[in-house]
Amino acid sequence: MKTVVFAKYSNDRADEFAICTEILKNENGEKSIRKRPVEKEGIHHVQGVYENYLKLKRQYQNVFGVAACQMEAQAAEFEFVKGTALSAILENYIEQGEKDRIEELVRDYCNRITSIEPKAIFHVTEEFRKVFGDVTFEKGQSSAAEITDIDLIFENVMIDAESWKVIDYEWSFAFLIPEKFVIYRSILYWFLKQNVSQLFTWQELMELVSITEEEEEKFRKMEANFQRYVIGGKIPVRDMTEYLGTKAIPFSEVLHPETEVKDRMQVYYNSGKGFSEQNSYFIPHTDEVEMKEIRIPVSENEKEVRFDPSMGKCVVYIESIQDSNGKKTAVKWCNGRWLSKQSILFEEEDPQILFEIERGISYLEIKCMVAAYTALITELSDVTKFYDYGKVKKTAEERKNEIEELNEQIAQYEEKQKQGIIRLEEQNRKIEEMRKLIMIREDELMYHKNGLWYRFKNKLRNWKNRILHRNR
Repeated sequence: MKTVVFAKYSNDRADEFAICTEILKNENGEKSIRKRPVEKEGIHHVQGVYENYLKLKRQYQNVFGVAACQMEAQAAEFEFVKGTALSAILENYIEQGEKDRIEELVRDYCNRITSIEPKAIFHVTEEFRKVFGDVTFEKGQSSAAEITDIDLIFENVMIDAESWKVIDYEWSFAFLIPEKFVIYRSILYWFLKQNVSQLFTWQELMELVSITEEEEEKFRKMEANFQRYVIGGKIPVRDMTEYLGTKAIPFSEVLHPETEVKDRMQVYYNSGKGFSEQNSYFIPHTDEVEMKEIRIPVSENEKEVRFDPSMGKCVVYIESIQDSNGKKTAVKWCNGRWLSKQSILFEEEDPQILFEIERGISYLEIKCMVAAYTALITELSDVTKFYDYGKVKKTAEERKNEIEELNEQIAQYEEKQKQGIIRLEEQNRKIEEMRKLIMIREDELMYHKNGLWYRFKNKLRNWKNRILHRNR
């Protein structure tokens, strides 16, 4: 007789992928893992997990062990693997600041992934497009195994002595997938879940695992499409507030309304042990958009400062950043997107801006404005077009310059007419052609000026000027 001692429902997925994962214990105290479908549509998915086991066992035999699996009725049951998760080992190294050992272990992981055989040259198939979208790679650019467990993240690898064993291979696919995508996902979820940034920047990790910026962008799109494939038409609980358009109120504020927390800024310090709530403080922040001068005191022990400009999605305009010596300080990293050299759009909750602290300074002074995301760009229908601003601006400037050149040519023809140098009919025809071209170019210029990026840029500019005028 087996008893359920733990259960986790993954039912924010499409019905065909919704499962319940349970830890079971028998009368002898031995544990096992069971995955069963929540809906009848999910039976095929769970049966596929067992089929994945048989294929991966053959393919991983010289690289990874695979947790044993068997079918019990309509559920897949796995052995309970003993050992230490790769993620736990890395977390311990992070706490100890052992950067070299982390790099060595991550390289070992990557070497195992790239040594899986047999493999082929990756090419896009219809099966691939169904799951990961229409993401293209140059021919011969990537290698791929016959079957790939894309969820081979660090917490799904158990290490016992020299043995590495995969404990969860639910998301395995028997079609070609770039092997580096598995590495990308592992680094991504490790970076998001653990305090890796105290030792490595994201860029340093990508260099460590030899993933280029071009590959990173393709893998990011693949991951986004995969998540959409998993949830189907459902909306996960984590995304509910965005779709409903309402504010999420912590339960503690309902019980104790007198302690309601307004939007606020927060400053974190890293003295070598990572960022923590205990080593942070809050700065009150009103909804009113105004230029703020924020002085962050710094001690000799601090290596980094993390500045969270808001508790939610926002746009930040940075007028200046300088230390106590009057030296300009650059942003080391942020989890938003740069709209310009001074403006950052944070499309996710918990915006973060990271600064590296030089020795000998006593404070960091940030002059900035913060506007709520919804307050500034609600009326703009397609935020993704913002990222084409450079191209739009360049095209608009080209059209403007072309109009000026045509007007100069018309003036030259009119001057020649006065001097009787060219025939009147020929001159009038050329002038008419140029005026028509000017009208076309002016229409194109107006299109670009009315584009989303142009409107957004003007909104930022007006916003900035309004605040500067108010502060005079």
